[in-house]
Amino acid sequence: MGKMYFDKEAAKAVQDDVYKLDLVEDPLVRLFEFGGGNGYWSGNHIITQVEDVLDCLHHLYSDWYMYCFLFDLVMLRNMRMD
Repeated sequence: MGKMYFDKEAAKAVQDDVYKLDLVEDPLVRLFEFGGGNGYWSGNHIITQVEDVLDCLHHLYSDWYMYCFLFDLVMLRNMRMD
């Protein structure tokens, strides 16, 4: 068995498994078809992608750097707080 995702619920929602798959493509880029079968991106997708990217960065640079990720949560802009 391989390594498990830290957020097991997010991993289950995205890939139906808590174990990390071998990277066969660049984890920094995810392509999806707008409005298609895989056209909806959720917070779970972001969580698993960031963890994949961190694994890749850790492998390349070990503990030489600290990383900061910025996100634009567009969907929250139109939400009303009651």
